[in-house]
Amino acid sequence: MPVVYVDVLFLINFCMDLLALRTAGAILHLPAHRGVLLAASILGGVYAVVSALVPGAPLASTVIGGGVAVLLCYVAYGRECAKPRFFGLVSLFFIISWLLGGMITAFYEFLSSFFEEQSELLTVLLEGDGKIAVFFLLVCLSSLLLSAGERQLRHRKQEESVKLTICEAGRTETVLALVDTGNTLYDPLTGKPCIVLLSGAAKEVIPRDILDFSEKESLDPTVLSAAGQRRIRLIPTESLGGKRLLVGYTPKRLLIEGGTENERGVDAVLVLDPRKAGDYNGYDALMPATLLS
Repeated sequence: MPVVYVDVLFLINFCMDLLALRTAGAILHLPAHRGVLLAASILGGVYAVVSALVPGAPLASTVIGGGVAVLLCYVAYGRECAKPRFFGLVSLFFIISWLLGGMITAFYEFLSSFFEEQSELLTVLLEGDGKIAVFFLLVCLSSLLLSAGERQLRHRKQEESVKLTICEAGRTETVLALVDTGNTLYDPLTGKPCIVLLSGAAKEVIPRDILDFSEKESLDPTVLSAAGQRRIRLIPTESLGGKRLLVGYTPKRLLIEGGTENERGVDAVLVLDPRKAGDYNGYDALMPATLLS
């Protein structure tokens, strides 16, 4: 009967899942919350241990394993990810996991070839006590390669960001916005496109009553002044976490500058994301691509 080292098996799968989830989210510019990513990765490690201790039929194990992978993606990003993008996230998670496993296998084969004449050393590295240390070394090397690819991809997408300036009552605030083709939000009342903004990134310029209202769980516009009520918009959104309303408002003026374009005004609604932590992969706002066309 084969021996299963539960702690080692858990750590290996925890590391693999954490790396794959983090990389997939970064590529799609999804907000990463460290605690949630750790929770999803722990779930993946626990499943690996359970599946090893209680093996099932091959087909059933494959189906359950695929379902667990979808669950990990949902736990990590599902509440922030619209349905079309979530399917892309799951696909990326599978591809990155496959690539990561392939890179580690290739490294093992390289070590086997490199040390084939030193059979005793090879036995220690790949079959003995050193096997675990070698595995984690290869995980680190693979993560460096994936991180380098992620940075390169991010560098190539720099031209897809713009500077967004919010003008309000003599005050201005400039933030960096990612041009996001997945942002299809619009104001159902006026048809204007919506720019999603982390409210904490521009709290000095957003009217205080509107900012406080956006952070309330119960959205009752009557608590605002008549002027405030005229400026807010309730924007319906839908993600895998369900439907909800976000608070948007129309600032006095919005200016964008980026790419080959000079600064110009845009007519849009600012949708306030009240989260206190996380960002859009280094950006403060998500700009719909339609505003640049």
